[in-house]
Amino acid sequence: MGNWPEWWLWELELSPHLLKRMVDRRFNEVDLRLMLNDALDYHPDIETGRWVIRSSLDKRIWEIVVEPVEGIGCGDGLRGGLIRTQMRNRYLEVTYRNGKPLAAYLYLARRPGDTSARTSRCDDGLLIDFTADDRPIGIEITAPGKVSLAMLNRVLESVQQEPATPSEMSPVAVAG
Repeated sequence: MGNWPEWWLWELELSPHLLKRMVDRRFNEVDLRLMLNDALDYHPDIETGRWVIRSSLDKRIWEIVVEPVEGIGCGDGLRGGLIRTQMRNRYLEVTYRNGKPLAAYLYLARRPGDTSARTSRCDDGLLIDFTADDRPIGIEITAPGKVSLAMLNRVLESVQQEPATPSEMSPVAVAG
């Protein structure tokens, strides 16, 4: 790929959201920088102002979401999360930037030590993390303002999970 945008050379800022996701995905900042260095291509994300960079690492294709911000650099993306105790109930974690939801992660019930072995893209803005034995453990909401409750509930139903309620998702102001 020869024509990269100007922001491609900007300094990379790793957000707290990204750092949490890196743990579950079992890669580090060096791996991330290698993926960006060996990127295959890029395209606009569902969320205006963000870009999806396609790359590979350890024979797996990865999608890295970046948000160029003048004077700050790029940074955010990738899915995951690590919970050390058994979770019986799901919960929503939201990352905000400038008072607006940037991304969210719906943690599903999981066992101690569960980590993501693969991620499946569903509708635009929704990614499901699965364990090695194919249990869903979380749903990444990459564009909270563009994902409707109906979209999220279709994904939850596809992995045999109870539907989300409007009050459960109210922190991200889910689109109509």
